[in-house]
Amino acid sequence: MPQACGDRIFQIFADAHLNLANVNLLGGTAPGNYSSSADGQSGGAIWNAGHVNLLNCTLVGNASGGGNEPMGNAGGTSGGDGGAIYNRGSLILQNCVVTQNSAGAGWDGATGGNGGGLYHAGECTLKFCRFENNRSGDGGESGGNAAGEGGSGGYGGGIYNAGVLSLSGCSISNNVTGNGNNGTRPSGLIGIDYAGGAGGDGGLGAGIFNPI
Repeated sequence: MPQACGDRIFQIFADAHLNLANVNLLGGTAPGNYSSSADGQSGGAIWNAGHVNLLNCTLVGNASGGGNEPMGNAGGTSGGDGGAIYNRGSLILQNCVVTQNSAGAGWDGATGGNGGGLYHAGECTLKFCRFENNRSGDGGESGGNAAGEGGSGGYGGGIYNAGVLSLSGCSISNNVTGNGNNGTRPSGLIGIDYAGGAGGDGGLGAGIFNPI
């Protein structure tokens, strides 16, 4: 029963292979790159650029990294994608349960991460799998960014699909997208008539979001 200690559980590089059967992947958390200008890292349990095959596995309680607060008033960075799995390679899941995973929240006006259960930008086959109670990331609060804008919620509460995706006999239920955050009137010399920044939109595609 692999369980992470403050990091993601597996990172599979190009041309590498990972085959797992009857395994629970619990509590993986991708790093947040805090105090840097980078977005939160993706893939709480699995970050894949190679070949992954999961059979009868459960992925629960994993999270991609949250956004960061760089120096200055340019705003924060976005949350990482793929709360449980970030895939840009080849991925096959059979009889798997992906539940209670979350993409990272944005920071200071930045967007939340996409794909609470799965962010997919490669080739993926899902057979008789359940995606339940996953959540894309919330937008960041309008903290120190100069415009006072709130961040938008991430897309694809269960799955964000930007690749080739095949589903057979799957159940996708009770997933939600991230909330947008309120805009505010920022502090500082921005002009007396400035009403405040725009609020962020809520995310789209609670079950599956497909931008193509």
